[in-house]
Amino acid sequence: MSVATLSSSTLRSPGPVPDHVLAFEAGALEDAAMRFGRTYETLNTGSPQPLLDWAKDTGAQQIVMPYTPRGPLKDWMDTVQTQLEDNTLALCEIRRPWDDTIWRHATAGFFKVKKEIPNILARLEIA
Repeated sequence: MSVATLSSSTLRSPGPVPDHVLAFEAGALEDAAMRFGRTYETLNTGSPQPLLDWAKDTGAQQIVMPYTPRGPLKDWMDTVQTQLEDNTLALCEIRRPWDDTIWRHATAGFFKVKKEIPNILARLEIA
């Protein structure tokens, strides 16, 4: 198993992304990657080619990532999907149990979810 991170903050703004936003994203991605206990490659969404090269170099047959329902990263991944398929790479998006539990309440902003937090925690047997 090989590990890579894919930074995407630059997709969210037509202008320059502030350094503190880039630093936060880099820290979060580093934390996630280090949890695998392996060395990892740092990639970005400037071009799909580094992702394809990384997959080829590591012998990957599948790329696993968190489920991305919509937004700039989803749009980017949709454009890359054909290139992944052309390189016989499967894309597998993972949705965690708490994503499924919260998802149905996330239709009108945070406050609708906030009201449901006690029920969500009980349903997930966290509290």
